[in-house]
Amino acid sequence: TAWLQGFSDSDYASMKMDRRSITGYVITYNGNPISWCSSKQKTITLSSSEAELQAMTQCLKEVKHLEELHDFLTDAKDNPESSKREKISIFTDNNQVLTGIRDGVTSKTKHYDIKWKYLQEQCKQFVMKRIPTDDNIADLLTKPLGGVRTRKLQSLMHMTCWMIQENKNIHSHYIFLLSHKVTEEKDGN
Repeated sequence: TAWLQGFSDSDYASMKMDRRSITGYVITYNGNPISWCSSKQKTITLSSSEAELQAMTQCLKEVKHLEELHDFLTDAKDNPESSKREKISIFTDNNQVLTGIRDGVTSKTKHYDIKWKYLQEQCKQFVMKRIPTDDNIADLLTKPLGGVRTRKLQSLMHMTCWMIQENKNIHSHYIFLLSHKVTEEKDGN
């Protein structure tokens, strides 16, 4: 597992009242979720690719912040080993966004053109990869999913779900716990 990874997704125009899209992203550190977001996008997008572009931009900004925080807390700038670590991967399930980043798509709208350029520039520092929709853990944060799919993505996130029923099914409460996935470190012996 890569040390830091980002997973982004969106649900295009899903808000019926204003037709805004939903952004979802999950950032993992050594396979464990450390940051996540589910929010309505601030602007209306005209295509699913624009919605995915916004989600990926938000995810990448959070990953950059967490990388800087990690480097500050671990004095990584002074550690020669930190330059050998693998590049951070950002995953999306949208082929058009990855193609646009690779091929240099431009948009007629200035704020989208800036996001395309931003992601293209970040490819030097990060790896943008496609992930199958069924394995994209950020999908949990963008829309309601069926039980089997929800459990699969929870498992990929190392998340446990308990349902507590009160008053004979009148109220149901869900408790989500992130189980700590212990990573073994080699001591060189």
